[in-house]
Amino acid sequence: MSAPELLTSDSRYFAYVATTTAKKYLYSGWTSVRDAAGNTFSLKKIYR
Repeated sequence: MSAPELLTSDSRYFAYVATTTAKKYLYSGWTSVRDAAGNTFSLKKIYR
């Protein structure tokens, strides 16, 4: 996404972009995608 899109879009558009991107990754063979530099505590909570 470009900077103007980031500044002018709402959360539903971000969810749409994230969903379509995740679908592309899954259909191309990726089975897990994780932000290595991000906060992982929420992921840890989910898998407990």
